[in-house]
Amino acid sequence: MFDSSALARSVAREIQVLADRLTRNAPNTLHDELGKHQYPSEAALTHVLEQAFWASLLTEEGRHCRFRLSYAAWPFERGEQIAYRLRDPLPLDGQHLRRLSYAHDYRRGDLLWREQGDAVLILGISAPALSGERLGLTIRATAPGVLDVSWNSYRLLYFNRGTVVTASEARLQALVGAHVLVQQAFPQFSADTITASLRVIFEQGHGGSIWILNTGIPIPPTLRIAYPLADGFPLLDRYTEPDELRPWLQCLARFAGVDGAVLIDTSLRVLGFGVFTDIGSNTRALRLLSSGEATIVEGDAIGGGRHRAAVAFCAQNAPAAAYVVSQDGRVSVFSRSLNSVGPFLIEVLPIGHGEDSLS
Repeated sequence: MFDSSALARSVAREIQVLADRLTRNAPNTLHDELGKHQYPSEAALTHVLEQAFWASLLTEEGRHCRFRLSYAAWPFERGEQIAYRLRDPLPLDGQHLRRLSYAHDYRRGDLLWREQGDAVLILGISAPALSGERLGLTIRATAPGVLDVSWNSYRLLYFNRGTVVTASEARLQALVGAHVLVQQAFPQFSADTITASLRVIFEQGHGGSIWILNTGIPIPPTLRIAYPLADGFPLLDRYTEPDELRPWLQCLARFAGVDGAVLIDTSLRVLGFGVFTDIGSNTRALRLLSSGEATIVEGDAIGGGRHRAAVAFCAQNAPAAAYVVSQDGRVSVFSRSLNSVGPFLIEVLPIGHGEDSLS
């Protein structure tokens, strides 16, 4: 059951947690810190979340509706950020969201809205932001039944088909911490270089996996590679600038669209794609929490076949690491050092609309 009122209260609590964390002297109320003009009423937010959820289940010309709703605080009223202002604002409801979902880029553009009296209205459509970020409250529908809520570049929570996950929960961490986990297995590997690949995998909408082995070792016989590559070259040895690497990293991510994982080494040499391994009973991992504690988790509780295969890959081939991107944008990172008891697992907040949401 979808409870939009409870979700609206969760959003308010997460913003308060964020304000308390960023402000030495915590505000007495949410509105004292953020300004009443920058935050909608609970009734308006409840309405928007309700309409956004049901609209995300609709289709337009056979495609599921994806959209980004940004609350129009005072700078938007002057028209500075509205590329296309509607002459007659529209009621924010499921049918208008369905019709306008493909009139904007849900990753970087916006449908801008605000409350006027008792009404909640769509004011216009913004041009794509260069960074993909929008100040203030943003609600994205990224898949059927999936809502992703942010404040500025901070991820607050997401709702995934009945499950609410908030940023204040200890289980979800930032990707930078997961990169550190990978570097424990491969000290010389610059793990953050594949962030761009993870984003492209998410934007393709189907998820995917990247598995990593040490440079120079033979490919283990336990791996079955549908498309082995004979002429892969080490990207990190050839390119040093991010702009030079980006097209190759995007290409690497496209390989993840093929069933199976992409296999690379620590020099970013692509060894093949469409990679599988026997899962067997190697489906247990140690989930690392932000508190520093670790809990044992079975593969079925981590995710589907991609996740269980990643656990088995790391268990069988230490040192090894694996990144798994789910359709909703969550990233699961597995790693096992040569002499560790792992594999270890860190689950990352969903990939969002700006590069900063990955860190």
